[in-house]
Amino acid sequence: MTDIVLRPLRLEDAPRVCLWMNDKDTVRYLGGGFENPVSLEDAKERIALQLDGEFTGERFAVSFADTGEYLGECSLLLPDGRAKKAELALVLLPGARGRGYALQALKLLLDYAFLQKGYQRLYLKCAFKNQRAVHLYERAGFVKEGVLRRHLYTDEGPDDVIVYGMLREEYLARREQ
Repeated sequence: MTDIVLRPLRLEDAPRVCLWMNDKDTVRYLGGGFENPVSLEDAKERIALQLDGEFTGERFAVSFADTGEYLGECSLLLPDGRAKKAELALVLLPGARGRGYALQALKLLLDYAFLQKGYQRLYLKCAFKNQRAVHLYERAGFVKEGVLRRHLYTDEGPDDVIVYGMLREEYLARREQ
């Protein structure tokens, strides 16, 4: 299997960022903020905010180790230094899905968050109908903590959102297996 790494976002990633941000199948479960087409300039501006330190949290490009080719991104959002927690997000380009890259990227982000940053808890929200993501997060060891009923509206109508969490000790126990 090809090795995946997490690296800083670069301005030259903007065209590929636009690919997923403008892909209807990719954004349908992400909620608001993706209803309108995203221009190349919009994508560059979002990356520039990260590079300038204006983004709350940390965003990483998911890429091939050997070429650095952008495959998607993952983030630690809304970090809370006192509670040592953050919200996790992950998205891949349509052509990068179904190849095991998401699980590899998720494991790298968990290592970073729990081992390097010292987080005690990570959480995420996932649309119930996004069964590929539900399977990924459960396979990685996230625990279902609750359901936000009719929390997300898509072209298909209302959808429930599952809240998942993982504690540092749960992560460490799985890592040792």
